[in-house]
Amino acid sequence: MARTHKTALIKQQMADREAARTAGNNHIEAEEATASAEGNNDGGDASALEEKAPATSATVDTSEAMKSLVNEPVAVSVAFDDLLKTWPYLPIPGFGFDVAEADLFCVRGDTWLNDATMRAFCVFLDTYKNNTTVTIPPVKKQALKKPVKAEPILADQQLQQIHSGLTSRQYLLMPINLSGAHWVCLVIDGISKKIELYDSMGSTMYLKRLKAIADEIVAALPDAYEEITVNGPLQHDGDSCGVLVCLQLWKCVSAEAPSDVTKSGITKLRWKILQGILKVKRRL
Repeated sequence: MARTHKTALIKQQMADREAARTAGNNHIEAEEATASAEGNNDGGDASALEEKAPATSATVDTSEAMKSLVNEPVAVSVAFDDLLKTWPYLPIPGFGFDVAEADLFCVRGDTWLNDATMRAFCVFLDTYKNNTTVTIPPVKKQALKKPVKAEPILADQQLQQIHSGLTSRQYLLMPINLSGAHWVCLVIDGISKKIELYDSMGSTMYLKRLKAIADEIVAALPDAYEEITVNGPLQHDGDSCGVLVCLQLWKCVSAEAPSDVTKSGITKLRWKILQGILKVKRRL
């Protein structure tokens, strides 16, 4: 009778174990496996297994609570979803605009740098204390049919920011997104009275659009400025325009900027950009 009772009990334990596995309750499975192993070592004494039942009552209560949670997949998935949404997307304080950890993932490679990452890198460049940055919304391409009177590209407020920035710092940096598809930049040197125009594609079309912006700035500044087109480095892929713009801005304000623009050098540059941004984060 003892052996029959033990066999029935083991079968029941196996059934319970399978149910626990289906529910995803690994804790229950581990407890029952331990209990089963200890029972087998008792030399066939079924009473030894029965004596363990009172000791696991608290575990059973906990297990039932866990089962009820596991059996509500919607509630669990919603909670997990909320966890994923809050951590990487929480804004990093101190930059003066919204930038989150998730925004910086684009630095990893084979991806365009987004607006938040470009602006965050300019905050890093500001630590050199010789420059300031003016950002503008993505510049739309003008209609094929020229209007009677061309609309200004820059708002009066942006022109005032440029003038004000040059009174306090030598360099004024302007990373510019053309049509939301390509990064170019202007660097204005208030001491040498020069404006550098840079496009990593060397495109006549992009440089023409960039020159139109530079012309508006020159017309609004009290002093005469010379416009200079920077020849290279040129990009050899479809996603490094923002990375090379960051490099150009960096080179203008510091001798610490990297110089390697080979394929491996661009990869290293991406991580140096991220490192610079994280340095700012640590100082906050």
